[in-house]
Amino acid sequence: DTIYAMSDLVRMPKTVDWGKNKPVTTVSVDLSFSRGGDRCVLMRWNVGMDKDGHRVMEWADTKILQDDATDTESTRSVQICKQIAEYVKQYDVDHRYVSFDATGAGAPFGDMLVGYLSRSIYPVNFGGKASDKPVSASDRRPSHERYANRVSELYYAGVEFVRGNQFVNIQDDTKSEMAIRTYEIAAGGRILVQSKKEMKLKMGKSPDLA
Repeated sequence: DTIYAMSDLVRMPKTVDWGKNKPVTTVSVDLSFSRGGDRCVLMRWNVGMDKDGHRVMEWADTKILQDDATDTESTRSVQICKQIAEYVKQYDVDHRYVSFDATGAGAPFGDMLVGYLSRSIYPVNFGGKASDKPVSASDRRPSHERYANRVSELYYAGVEFVRGNQFVNIQDDTKSEMAIRTYEIAAGGRILVQSKKEMKLKMGKSPDLA
């Protein structure tokens, strides 16, 4: 009943042969206070088309953002915003390719982050109903007919990308967290992924890397 099979994750390619166009650099941030997480995780990715014309995401870096408790002049949110902005500037990331978890308390944080970057940053909301987008290339049903909620849709969608070798070089600690989350069949035969609260009870920590 796990979503990601470790056998699929183990076979994940370590490198990618890019096509003629250079991949773009993206940054994604999971805020530790947005959905009951423990760590504030920033990940950098290379995203583009490989030589065979498949869209690929290649892991490049993981950074755990931490505030300085001895800094009495800046709030935790301000310190995190500054770290993100400095990182984005260091790797010359287009603000359109900076995404963050905007669920719950992540929304007001995003408003603050706009002041350090721009309105181009991309909020991702894991709450609420699943979308009307097709389930997959082979299943054209709207996602809300297959998934019980939005987080189930977003988390489960990666299975197809893993099996298609479209995720590259994801690190072992992240794979371990991905392989733990389970799902059940809810009302209407829809897929419902295990909640983060349940995962924390199971793992002893929040699956922030995954």
